This record gives sequence, C-alpha cells and structure tokens, in this order.
Amino acid sequence: KQWYQRRVRGDTVSRLFIMRYALLLHVFLLLLSPARGCKECCPYLNPRGHTRYTSPGHSFFNGCVVCTCISRDLQLCPLAACPDMCTVRNKSGVTGFVKVGRRRYKVWGEEEECGRVCRCVKVRSERTRLLCSKKCIRR
Repeated sequence: KQWYQRRVRGDTVSRLFIMRYALLLHVFLLLLSPARGCKECCPYLNPRGHTRYTSPGHSFFNGCVVCTCISRDLQLCPLAACPDMCTVRNKSGVTGFVKVGRRRYKVWGEEEECGRVCRCVKVRSERTRLLCSKKCIRR
C-alpha cells in the first residue's frame, strides 16, 4: 500500500507542477503578445472578423492585400481591386475585407450603435454587397 500511495502522490505532484508551468508559460506569452500594452500596434481583422494586432515594421493580411504596419494610425497597403470581397467593420471599429460565401460576420456601421449579422454575397457578376439581418446586436 505504501508504494502505491507514494506513486499516486508523486504523479499528483508532477501533474500539479506541469499545470503550474503551463499556466505561467501562458501568462508570459500573453504579456509578450503585441495586443497587450502595445500602444503603437496596428489593429487588423483576422479571417473570422476578430481584431488582431501586429507590431510596427511587421506585415499583416487585411483580407485583400498584405499591408505593413508603420504605427497605430498608419498602415501601408498597396492599391488593389478585391472583386470577391466585402468591406466590413467590427465592433472595435477595425475595418477589413471578407470573402464572398456562407460565413456570417458581426458588422457595425459607422453611425450605428448596434451591429448586424451579415454575409458577403455576389449581386452581379462583378459586384458584391453585405446581406444583413434586421435584428440589432448590442455592443
């Protein structure tokens, strides 16, 4: 019995050590990520429509083209036509591009206090638009 109890106790200690180590590593990585504490980082939309951040000097994909972050208010993006994309703004006020398709996005207008669930659809052969629900989503 004593050998069995020691073995179980040793496994418990090692599991707790691993869990604490993993938690500390996770907290450390969160503190180092550009989204935390970086006042000059550039916000952009990921493919799911959520806000992500990149440091000055790094590049990011805005849904249409690859842009370079200069400062929070200045991103260099080449001029390009994005025929199968719609422009959207999320609740954080970050603008980006989304593909035509079935995926739904929470989109906020410039002067609206609530958002709507929308998807990007092709209207004609060369045009796209957002098809949105009438139901309002609060911030």
